[in-house]
Amino acid sequence: MIEGTKNLLKHATKFYKDLFGPASGNLCKLKEDMWESNEKLTDIDNFILTRPFSETEIKNALFSMKPNKAPGPVNILI
Repeated sequence: MIEGTKNLLKHATKFYKDLFGPASGNLCKLKEDMWESNEKLTDIDNFILTRPFSETEIKNALFSMKPNKAPGPVNILI
């Protein structure tokens, strides 16, 4: 049994990190020459795609979704 708000928050955080985080031991390594240079992301594209996102961006994304739609590939209902 979990007691206290702090312990509940720790438990919930761990649960969702485990649920939505990367699978351990499931890392795939690809050869550097797998794609031609024109098929690869630029450093700028990579920066944009991997930069931290804000709470505002999350809110905007969630509120732009239409309600009562089928779940996506990770089965999250909106």
